[in-house]
Amino acid sequence: MAASGSMKAYRKAYCEYYPIVYSVLLSRLRNGDDAEDICQEVFIRFLDNFDSIESHRGWLLKAIEFEISNYYRKKSSRNDEAVDVAEFVNDINLAFENGFRDARIVINEAIENMENYDSEEDRTLFDLIAVYGFSYKEAGKYLGMTRWQAEYRYGQIEARIVDYLKKMGIKEVFDLL
Repeated sequence: MAASGSMKAYRKAYCEYYPIVYSVLLSRLRNGDDAEDICQEVFIRFLDNFDSIESHRGWLLKAIEFEISNYYRKKSSRNDEAVDVAEFVNDINLAFENGFRDARIVINEAIENMENYDSEEDRTLFDLIAVYGFSYKEAGKYLGMTRWQAEYRYGQIEARIVDYLKKMGIKEVFDLL
């Protein structure tokens, strides 16, 4: 890839597809470091073949399938377990049709993960405010606490959910797009 116009087109494609590719890999591998490594491999190969690729989306989809197959093949050979990659390929096809699907999955996992709550009461507080639109005062009254207590505990829950998302590789809202 020598032409600057071609490099500009690659950068544009990279910016468009990187969040989707990373999101798909992260949701399948459940490991931010592995997803980053494989994503880097995919985009290095994408750059090397960019000028000869007719459909960027289609090529990236096949590259993801190939890399995930390799990942699980290597993993199963180390663990002496057979891994069926067919289910991952079907999910990848669905995810690539709508890149936001995986972002919703990651967010839902963060919200559903009980490690982000100190108690069932915290979960109820979060649902009342975030899902049902209660004010801090209304949620606090329902749970027998002051407005300030509700606001403080909600802030703690929110911080734990943000930390969870960071562990999953989501550093900014842009990472979800």
